[in-house]
Amino acid sequence: MKILALNWRDIKNPLAGGAEVHLHEILKYIAKQGHLVTQISTMFPGGASEDFIDGIRVIRGGGELYFNYALYFLVKKELAKNRYDIVIDDINKIPFFSPLYVKTPVLAVIPHIFGKTIYNEVDPISATYVYFSEIPIKRVYKNSFFEVISDSTRDDVIRRGIPGNKVKTIVCGIDHDTYNITSYYKKPDKKTIVYVGRIKKYKSIQHIILSLPKVLEKINANLIIVGEGDYKNALKKLTTKLHLEKHIKFTGYVSQKEKVKILREAYISVYPSLIEGWGLVNIEANACGTPVVASNVPGLRDSVNNGESGLLYEYGNINDLASKIVYMLEDDKRYTNFRRGALKWAKQFKWENTGKETLAYIEQILTESA
Repeated sequence: MKILALNWRDIKNPLAGGAEVHLHEILKYIAKQGHLVTQISTMFPGGASEDFIDGIRVIRGGGELYFNYALYFLVKKELAKNRYDIVIDDINKIPFFSPLYVKTPVLAVIPHIFGKTIYNEVDPISATYVYFSEIPIKRVYKNSFFEVISDSTRDDVIRRGIPGNKVKTIVCGIDHDTYNITSYYKKPDKKTIVYVGRIKKYKSIQHIILSLPKVLEKINANLIIVGEGDYKNALKKLTTKLHLEKHIKFTGYVSQKEKVKILREAYISVYPSLIEGWGLVNIEANACGTPVVASNVPGLRDSVNNGESGLLYEYGNINDLASKIVYMLEDDKRYTNFRRGALKWAKQFKWENTGKETLAYIEQILTESA
């Protein structure tokens, strides 16, 4: 089988995030089964025009800003040289609308659709561009199949007019060789709360900072914010305004090894985002023996076993966020139970399962499309 995958970024792109990890793990599994996999993604500084990663041939071209337009020519050039059985179209930014220019079956992979939430992330002009670009998905992809990473996203896609029998939920996995814990080792005496991920406005990291004074009234704690992004300076200004410099540390980018160390030593991982497709960091933290507190929004609610692997709170409710953190940390026995629940919950999420289910779905699509 020959598969052509389209994604804005590949796994080596410095701006790669959860969506890129998700697609890469799927393609890596499929390639290991002996299938030929090619991915087309945007060029980045220092990137080669062609690469080979984990059995995946990667073609790069076009710039970050207008890649959706350059992709048409890149795909046409590749299809003139090679025939493919199916195209995987990863819709995690601006849709590529590949069914307009490819004749093979298309599997659209959707982490989540922004909808009006995009107005909380970028300037009004850019947000309007993204918002209206999502509207034609129903019409352009009407003959395509869809893979989503949570039931919340599935509900959203169906609500937008995609037939339910063409939408399949296949959840994300994690790398258990990397994210794990061998025993219930004693965590540091200082209780640490951590956020790990991109520092973007819609991630709502400011809510953790705003909740910290209320947490400190009951618990001696610190907050570590891991990652980079264009909202970092705003968060630093808020930290200074609230006189929390002694309690908050910004690490910037860290290595994977350091990230795992931070997750293992943290008492709680907090994910306060407005919307997500899933919440991969929630499962990674759980696998490291760290329970989570996350906003009760689409995607994140799917990745938290509420009351077992962590707790959900009302998005934007600072008092609720603070009370959930305090509730989890103020009683040692209760906290130990959350740790056990986190480890148990994380065990079921494996990239091998994600890849296996996706490959089976592709085979089903090709059978139905024959």
